[in-house]
Order: sequence, then C-alpha cells, then structure tokens
Amino acid sequence: MALCTSAEVLSLVAGDGLSTPTVDATLMIAVIATAGELIVEDTSRVWEVTTISEVFDGDRAAGESGEVLMLRRFPVTYPTDTLTVTENGVSLTVAAGYTTSAGVIVKGAQLEDRCRLVRRGQSWAAGVQNITVGYKAGFTAVPSRINYVARELAWLCYQQGRKIGIDQVSQAGSSRHLITQLSEMSQRILAEARRW
Repeated sequence: MALCTSAEVLSLVAGDGLSTPTVDATLMIAVIATAGELIVEDTSRVWEVTTISEVFDGDRAAGESGEVLMLRRFPVTYPTDTLTVTENGVSLTVAAGYTTSAGVIVKGAQLEDRCRLVRRGQSWAAGVQNITVGYKAGFTAVPSRINYVARELAWLCYQQGRKIGIDQVSQAGSSRHLITQLSEMSQRILAEARRW
C-alpha cells in the first residue's frame, strides 16, 4: 500500500487551479514510492503496516526495577495481530491487560504513541540482545495528514524528472533537502510526526 495514489497526486495539482497534466504512469508510480521512502526516512516511523522484529538488551530495560521495554515503532497493531516475546530463548505469554497468567503486559497498543511491554511481577532478565519481540506496526489506513504530505512530495519528485530518488541537490556550495521545498503546512505535519 502506497502513502498516496496517482489520482490523489493529480487532484492536488488540479486543486491548485492547474489543468490536470498528462503524466508518465510508470514515473508517477516510482515517485510515489520515493515520496513514501523520504517520509519514512524523515520521520523515522512506519506508516504502512509492517512486520517488525526487534532485539533488546535486558540490561537496558527501563522502569524502577528494569521491568519496561519501549517498542521503537508505532502504532502497534496488537491484539489485532500477534505480538511475540522471547527472553533468553523462552517464549513468554503476552496479554493486553492485567492477568495473572501472562508474563508480559502490553500497554499503549493501537495508539499513536510508543508501546510499552511490562514484565509482570519481575524485571527483564539481564543480558545483551537476549530479548526478541516480533510484532506489526503501522496504520491500516494512511492518516490523511500524511497522505497530503505524500501527494505534495510526490509531485515535487515528479517535477524533478530524472533526478528521482536523489534527495540532496547541491547549489552554490550548499545543500538543500527536497523536504524543505514542501509547503509550510507539510513541513509542520512532518515535524509533528517525528517529535517522538
């Protein structure tokens, strides 16, 4: 799933009072993919649902007694999709809320915020790269604000023509990033998205 469609990009152009241009469909697909990659790179976030595997050090767990791990990607789709946790090679039981049978409680899933894994009643086992978490994160429907930025960025990329995929342009000894050419509103949306 792309962050926007060709029709959405062209509707943005038409919304500026311009006649809908004839575009190279293959190039448009490529620039939409490039715009999506630039947005992911700029925000350090995933926007489409993606399967993720993270490895943690039990020695670096947060909390008063080392009982909290913070997942890096969000929103986490659990419990819609599975979330697995292994500690020192042993699978742990995971639950969305408090239960006496689960070893790990998931807090903050399905929210646009970092999700926490809390080890119930004890600390995470000490060790280096001894905890593995498998989960899915992202949005099933791209947020409208990100869709808007993707449309604008895709059109900028399209106008760059053969320079597609190059996000740095050198001019008079300086370098300017393609993201900086976005409207002020789009730049604010990206700044808000990367604040975490």
